[in-house]
Amino acid sequence: MQKIDTQTVTHGDLKLEYFQVDGDYSNDPRQFENLTRFVWAHKKYDLPQEIDGFQFDNYAGWDEAELALRAEFDAAIVLTVWMYDHSGVSFACSIGNSKANPWSMPWDSGIVGFAVVTNAEQQRSGFSTDECERLLRREVTEYSQWSAGQVYRFDITRGDEFVDTGEIIGWTEAQAEAEWRLKQAAEVAA
Repeated sequence: MQKIDTQTVTHGDLKLEYFQVDGDYSNDPRQFENLTRFVWAHKKYDLPQEIDGFQFDNYAGWDEAELALRAEFDAAIVLTVWMYDHSGVSFACSIGNSKANPWSMPWDSGIVGFAVVTNAEQQRSGFSTDECERLLRREVTEYSQWSAGQVYRFDITRGDEFVDTGEIIGWTEAQAEAEWRLKQAAEVAA
């Protein structure tokens, strides 16, 4: 784990330090309970395949695979997921309801599959279609950040005593959570 030296914050007698977590020691966000299901495939990478019985090889192309997800696997929402592979990998959903490539460099990117919410999962969650779609996009972004090594730990200490710690995916998210917890710890101490 690498300390990010320029990211140490103090608040009274409390100190907040950030560390970048080595990818081998961070938790894959797909191992936890998720509303969404990823069905991705790539010859070179081991990507999430979270719908039992779904195999891309059974379909003649992306359109047919999407139709099968809706008809055979009860998918309510299906978003196309793209991967950009150049000095690392990134993932993103198509913009809107299109299958358009979100990156301007088509030679390094392509479709890897779909992010899905089934009808049953949507009903169980109580979320609207728009809320589910935002969550789908957020989970794809989170997976992209995790796969790129954007996982951060923060420690809040008072002298040698640990007050709080956390591991968050995404730098902006880590800063917001850590600074909120630092503020809460300062209020409790006051």
